[in-house]
Amino acid sequence: MTIKRQGDILFTKVHKASEDKREVKNKVVAYGEVTGHSHTLMDGILFLDEKGEMFAFSEGGAYIVHQEHNRINLEEGIWKVTRQKEYEPSGWRQVAD
Repeated sequence: MTIKRQGDILFTKVHKASEDKREVKNKVVAYGEVTGHSHTLMDGILFLDEKGEMFAFSEGGAYIVHQEHNRINLEEGIWKVTRQKEYEPSGWRQVAD
C-alpha cells in the first residue's frame, strides 16, 4: 500500500474508483477552517464518487500544494483522499487545519 500525507490529509493509492463520479473543478482537496489556506491538486483530476468520497487521478504525475506544507508528488494512478478525524466527547470531527 502506498500512502502520502500532507497535514491533515491522507492520500492512499488505490487500484480503481467508482465509475459514477463528478469532477471537482477548482481542484481544492480541503480548505483550512482556521487559516483559510487550501490543499490543492495540480496537474491532475479531482473527483467525488456517488458516496461523496474524494479521489485524485494522476496521469503522468500530479502534486498537492499548500501554503504551510511542502509540496507532495502523487505518482501516476488513482489516490483516495481522506481527511483526518479526531474524537472528542461530543463525537468524531474533522481536524481543523
